[in-house]
Amino acid sequence: MSQKKQSRKLSHHSRYNKKRKLEKKQNSTLPADDIEPHRTQWATRGLSTSDKIYYIEKKWKSVSLSPLDCVAFNVNKISKNIYTRELLIEILIREAKIVNNEIPYLPSKFLPLINEIDHNKEIEFQTNDLKNKSWIDLGRWLGIEEPVTRRNTRRYLRSKWMKLKHAIDSQNNISQNISTAEYISRMEKTKLIISARNDCHLLKGYYIKKLTCITDINGRTLIHFDQLDSTAITAITQATEGINNYYFHTLKNPSHRSKEFWKNFIKHFGVYTRNNLLPFTSSNTASMHNCEHQECVNNLLSSLNPLSICINKFVQEHYKGLYEKLLKLEWGSFAPKLFGIFPMIAINYNTISDFHWDEHDELNSLCFLVALGDFVGGELCFPQLQIVVPLQAGQIVAFSSHLLLHGNFPITREG
Repeated sequence: MSQKKQSRKLSHHSRYNKKRKLEKKQNSTLPADDIEPHRTQWATRGLSTSDKIYYIEKKWKSVSLSPLDCVAFNVNKISKNIYTRELLIEILIREAKIVNNEIPYLPSKFLPLINEIDHNKEIEFQTNDLKNKSWIDLGRWLGIEEPVTRRNTRRYLRSKWMKLKHAIDSQNNISQNISTAEYISRMEKTKLIISARNDCHLLKGYYIKKLTCITDINGRTLIHFDQLDSTAITAITQATEGINNYYFHTLKNPSHRSKEFWKNFIKHFGVYTRNNLLPFTSSNTASMHNCEHQECVNNLLSSLNPLSICINKFVQEHYKGLYEKLLKLEWGSFAPKLFGIFPMIAINYNTISDFHWDEHDELNSLCFLVALGDFVGGELCFPQLQIVVPLQAGQIVAFSSHLLLHGNFPITREG
């Protein structure tokens, strides 16, 4: 009985130490032309110098990307600034919808009042009585607390207007700001992130309602909002089921949960390089925390394969140059090629993303994001552009994750 207890206590450590010893033995004995596949970061660092040189020269094939690879084809494009007046109207509509879900647009009779705030002047053709009534009606439409007066409605709108104007004054030239984002200091980035967190409940930006591609003045994609084709329906269902099964399996089996996953509910599958000399398999893919969990990981990756194929087809259709270059990318046998042209995918499980830049992402490439599941809220926000994407299942957003600050609004209801 006591022997069984001791064995049970040491089982995890025994498996871990055995795996480490085996990796060390392989690193020191394998010839350069027979390097063991699928290595984690620790295992690649244990290679001899000659093996590392051989791998870099013979196994790893990189490609050079340019801004032209981020130019979309076969899509409607918009290249323009988003004006404060449009943002103010969007915010008023959304706030009124909280009071009355039947309201689809800002009534035309209130537009002259918005113009009055916009140009900071009185509407000359209205009498005082009519003007007062219009402001009171607008205040009630917005759900301002009674008693509603012309004065408090104007103050309310003026306050919002000044906050909006302050928020976008530094973004009159969107393209110039975005192009220089890579040179923003860490302190400036921190200030922008804090500002985005604080402003988002007041300024939720310009909502993209139609499928479109927003570009800089050179035609380079900043945000591309689109719909996956009809073949993706089954793939999305399969991926959603696979991710849900994986999530609930880890809830029922604590030993299959890594500490990192339980902390942030994010998984990364595929190949990394980062600050490593050689590419390596992510610890999530290799199930480093528990080798018995590997089968669960393999089942999840299998369920994601059809969706990966759909996203690859989307890139091939709209970003052919980028697709053809990434297709030539090779990182050798140290990591599996699981997702076509994509080295890595990230999955956020029932969690929203705080505002951030993906500094390790390629500057001249795009991030392709697909939402899964049934939910309300969680919109994708780009504070630099003052743009919000109300992403739903079956839709895809391609954006410059290296250049654009991005994050999610809270989920208000899960399906």
